[in-house]
Amino acid sequence: MFIMTHEIKRQWRPLLIFALALSFVLAVVVVMYPSMAEDMGGLMSLVDGLGMFTDALNLDISQLNSLIGFYGMEMEIMVGIAGALYAAYLGISLLSKEESRHTAEFLLSHPVKRQRIYLEKAAALIVLLTLFNIIIYIIAYLSIMASGQSVPLVAFSLLHGASLLLQLNIGLLCFGISAFLSNESIGLGMGIALLLYFFSLFANIWQELAWLRFITPFQYAFAADILKNEHLDLGLIVIVFGTCLIVTFAGLFHYSKRDIAS
Repeated sequence: MFIMTHEIKRQWRPLLIFALALSFVLAVVVVMYPSMAEDMGGLMSLVDGLGMFTDALNLDISQLNSLIGFYGMEMEIMVGIAGALYAAYLGISLLSKEESRHTAEFLLSHPVKRQRIYLEKAAALIVLLTLFNIIIYIIAYLSIMASGQSVPLVAFSLLHGASLLLQLNIGLLCFGISAFLSNESIGLGMGIALLLYFFSLFANIWQELAWLRFITPFQYAFAADILKNEHLDLGLIVIVFGTCLIVTFAGLFHYSKRDIAS
C-alpha cells in the first residue's frame, strides 16, 4: 500500500485547496438563494429564454423554485465540469508522470510488480476523488444548515453521489488511457472530459445523436433528472461505467507488458 499512500500524501494539498474553492462557490450559491428567490420569476424567464441551450443543459425551469433545484443546477454546471476536469487531470497524470518525469526507472527497480503499481495508483485515484467529494459534500451541507435553510437529504446526497460517480468514471477512463502513453498528456485528459461533456449536450439536442448518452457519464449526472426521478439511472450507470472499466483493465494488461521509458 506504500505507492497508494505516497500518491495520496503528494496530492492532498492541491486537492484540499480545490475542494475548498468549489465548496466556497457552493456556499455562496446557498447564501444568495433567499435574495434570488424574491425575483425567481425573472430568473426563470431568463433561463426559459435560452431556448436550445435549456434543452442542451437539460434544465427544468420549474425546479428553480426550490433551493435543492437551484443548488442542483449550479452544482451541475460548476462542480460537474470542474470536478470532471480535475478527475481527468488526476487520471491522466498519476501513472504516466513516472515516465515523463523520468522516475519510472527508480520505481520499477523496487521488488514490486507492475500490476501492483497500476492497481495501487488506481486505488489512490479512487481515494482522492472520494475525499474530494466528501469535503465538498460536508461543507456544502453545513453551509445550508448555517444559512437556516434546508434541503431533502436524500436528493442532496444523490446529486453529490452522481458527481462522485461522474468523476470516478472520467478519472478511471483517463487512467486506463494513460497506460498507453509515455508522457502526462494533461491536455489529452482535459480534452476527453470536455469531449464527453459536449457529447452529452449533443445527445440532448439532436435525436439522431441520442446514442451518445450511452458513452458519456454526464448523462446520468443531470440534476433535473435526478430530482425528478428521485433516484439515479442505474442502468445507464452500468453501461457507461462498464465501458470505462474495460479501458481500465485494458490499460492494466498493456502496462504490464509494454516497455517503460526511464
